[in-house]
Amino acid sequence: MSFTAEIKEELIAIKMKSDSGKLAMLSGILRSAGALSIHRHSGIGITFSTEFNTVSRMFIDIAASLFKDIHDTLTIREVTTLGKSMVVVSFFGDSGRKLLNAAGFLNDSNEETMEGGTPVSTVNGDVEKRAFLCGTFLGAGYASAPGSAYHLEILCRIENLAKDIILLAHEYSIEMKSIVRRHTTVLYIKEAELISDFLVLIGASDAMLALESARVTKGVRNYANRTTNCDIGNIVRSNTASKEQRDAIEIIMNAPGEFEKLKPTLREMAEIRLNYPEASIAELSEMISISRSGVFYRLKKIIEAAERIKASHGEVI
Repeated sequence: MSFTAEIKEELIAIKMKSDSGKLAMLSGILRSAGALSIHRHSGIGITFSTEFNTVSRMFIDIAASLFKDIHDTLTIREVTTLGKSMVVVSFFGDSGRKLLNAAGFLNDSNEETMEGGTPVSTVNGDVEKRAFLCGTFLGAGYASAPGSAYHLEILCRIENLAKDIILLAHEYSIEMKSIVRRHTTVLYIKEAELISDFLVLIGASDAMLALESARVTKGVRNYANRTTNCDIGNIVRSNTASKEQRDAIEIIMNAPGEFEKLKPTLREMAEIRLNYPEASIAELSEMISISRSGVFYRLKKIIEAAERIKASHGEVI
């Protein structure tokens, strides 16, 4: 099951208690996935399509709980579009018109329209706003799987609806962005934290926990990779420095009398470095019981002595 399907299954399981919340959710589904239609005998009605059977069943159950005679003019059919199976639900007649009116699909002239944004009369409180956003995701929402690139989107065929969803989400400090894709406005969120906030807002707490769990796992994995890369980089740098130091010591030893001119502490340092070429500065520090800065200082002096010898011999030793 895809992550989108998991989210929608969780949302479908929510038992909306208030009739106003139920209407707001139905309105969100119809606004995002519905269209007005006209039947030759039954008159005007509304049709919505979904690839999720459970969404269509939930919609019918809620509508039936609000309008007792809704089944009288209800039709359900399955179609295949671009290789994808879809469930198409249609409401006509008096019950269909009652659903349209109750869900706020009337313009100022008391005519049915899909061109409006959020129906103010239906979405006017916190419960209703959350339910409406939940409905829009059920109707036309998608979320990428946890662990992959973070992405949540809602398709909006109605421009005013897209604007209103952005404003509604903003009320809850969730910033949604938009692009136009094939004449359809796509609202999207790419920040993991904001996606989690949106999932909680519409009631998908389990999905949010799954996302956060994957986010933590991904963060730990990335940290481990960065740490490994850092360790590898340190090893490479340490080996490079060790070779430079050993080359300097060999230059001094190959120059007659120069090694004996070094201070006893530098000669000791040179001998230990030659005997332990892979030892780190910290390990050399423990061997001769001085600080790491002391080891670094002595090795630096050895390199400087080698540079002077090379300069005096014309780079040939």
